[in-house]
Amino acid sequence: MSLEQGPGVSVERAVWRGSGVVLAIEAIKLLASLPFPPVTEVRAIEMMAEGLALPIWLIWGESRGWAHEDIGKVLPFVNK
Repeated sequence: MSLEQGPGVSVERAVWRGSGVVLAIEAIKLLASLPFPPVTEVRAIEMMAEGLALPIWLIWGESRGWAHEDIGKVLPFVNK
């Protein structure tokens, strides 16, 4: 059993981590297309949804106490 899937990890936390990975990948794809992202109606809706989902995801993790711990594992400079 890996460290990430230890005995204290709930399904909710696994979903939180998985959705964070998806949000990170989508944010990287969006940043890679700057300064001129291909703006279609569908892509504009996706960009708005991501803009709303990221703060909601972070608030969800902060309310459970996971955000600082998990993001600190991935990005060591967060803990400093």
